[in-house]
Amino acid sequence: MRSHLPVPLVTSRRQLLVISGAMTLGALAGCTTSPSPSQQSPSGTADPDGAVRATVASSQTALAAAFAATVRAFPTLAKSLAVGDRHVSYAAAVTATATATATALPTASATDLPLPVVSPAAPVVPTTAVRAVAALAKAEQLAAGQCLTQIMVTVDPELTRIITLIGAGCASAGSVLAGPNRA
Repeated sequence: MRSHLPVPLVTSRRQLLVISGAMTLGALAGCTTSPSPSQQSPSGTADPDGAVRATVASSQTALAAAFAATVRAFPTLAKSLAVGDRHVSYAAAVTATATATATALPTASATDLPLPVVSPAAPVVPTTAVRAVAALAKAEQLAAGQCLTQIMVTVDPELTRIITLIGAGCASAGSVLAGPNRA
């Protein structure tokens, strides 16, 4: 069962620390050494975190595309939006846990794991640089909230850790982009 948590709006360093702490506690609460019987398929070959992995990887790929599209539309923002490059690494890190899960489960094969096939629509970039940066800030904050929701349902402790770090990175970037010193 997935809960629909509100997306945190980070407006201060203190709020960022509180959110990061909550995400860490959520990650620790979600850590287990093995999937519960209800989360494992009868044959033991299914990836219980496949949907979470695909959702987070797809979200991070979409964020990377949004940053790239914004830089193409506003080349003068390239330096200040270089922070968006990390989303490619985030998606790769989440996807890489599928390989680790496959080697940890002796009966699973790589073909059993649902890897994300992402073909997102071209991102729509607002018409002004200020609005474009604000849209990226909002997207980062939404991604942070999504990560918080996803760690509540993960089974693999390593995936939980990675998604927690991704969420903290998104919350931080969202706060910086929304701050008073933005583009």
